[in-house]
Amino acid sequence: MRPGKGNIVFEMKTLDGLMRRYGDATFRKLDDDGQLTRMHHWIIGYLYDRQDQDVFQRDIESAFKISRSTTSSMLSLMEKKGLVNRTGVPGDARLKKITLTERAKELHVRHVSKMQEMDEAINSAITPEEKAELIRILDKLREAVRERLAGVDPQAENDGRNDRA
Repeated sequence: MRPGKGNIVFEMKTLDGLMRRYGDATFRKLDDDGQLTRMHHWIIGYLYDRQDQDVFQRDIESAFKISRSTTSSMLSLMEKKGLVNRTGVPGDARLKKITLTERAKELHVRHVSKMQEMDEAINSAITPEEKAELIRILDKLREAVRERLAGVDPQAENDGRNDRA
């Protein structure tokens, strides 16, 4: 079947693309200079949810499955922009605890608010019954894809990612 109207993968991909474009455009407006990426926002959210814990670069590398150099570059930029602080840990000069600045916390609160607005806009387009049915169908499709993926890549099931965000 050719991609187009009626092809489930195509329909899901186009909706995903529209939602990403909306999200990217909205989140660029939250940032002073529009230079934060989706990954920067995810890292801010990760740190925000773990304010009561010690978080180090290796934790971010592990959580997002990204390389040491990529993580280091992102954290350096975020530190330069005044979003995170990296502070040394007594007893190990190599370890740097990563914490959010007040500016990043405020940015995160605005980000979450915009995400809620987007979710409300999408929810307002369908009835509660349609939403329940959509969730049921998406769960069914997700499971079918997981099964297919396990058949071609057995490691994918155990890579630690949560495929239902």
